[in-house]
Amino acid sequence: PLGGGQAPPCVMCLAPATKQCSGCHAFWYCGRDCQRKHWKSHKTDCGRVKDLQEMTAKKLLCELDDREQEFNKVTDLVRRHRETATCKTVWVTRSGDMLRE
Repeated sequence: PLGGGQAPPCVMCLAPATKQCSGCHAFWYCGRDCQRKHWKSHKTDCGRVKDLQEMTAKKLLCELDDREQEFNKVTDLVRRHRETATCKTVWVTRSGDMLRE
């Protein structure tokens, strides 16, 4: 409950909530039905909410740098393929840290 003994609102229907997401503790629900309805959109982010809450500026910049480096690798891979291949369509797959066409 929130300060003053007031129950937090359900993320789906805004009714007083008594249950919290057990995975990330970021969302409150009035009951099972609202939790199940919200799960369709929440399941992809549930594990990330805690990570994002603990994210520092330095961690965020490192993660963005890693993603930019990966983007540049893929861009180079596609560019090289298109320079030499007659078929310009290319599929890029990932196997662990390795990217290949």
